[in-house]
Amino acid sequence: MNFTLKHGRVFRRRRQYLESDGVTGIDCTGGILAAEVRPEPGGTLLATFTFEWVDITIGLFDQVLAVAAVDAIPDGVFRHDLVFTDALGEPHNLEEGTITKTGSITEP
Repeated sequence: MNFTLKHGRVFRRRRQYLESDGVTGIDCTGGILAAEVRPEPGGTLLATFTFEWVDITIGLFDQVLAVAAVDAIPDGVFRHDLVFTDALGEPHNLEEGTITKTGSITEP
């Protein structure tokens, strides 16, 4: 998934980890989420997302990047991924894509 970050604005999006049927939420109890922004795999870490569980029993969560973290990323195009590590320690790559960071014309 590709998305854009805007300077001076928090990034927040609601996500759900689903079974292969695309409908049933996965119980994520005991697991952890991780997501980072880098120029390329193994490159300099530019930002780390935080997560807020809305309902862990159906895999529903908010992925968040605070304004200070967004503003610390230079303008440009970077890479990100989202990984869920289950209670057994098995990582699952949920998504990957590009992030475009741009300045804002209208400042908040």
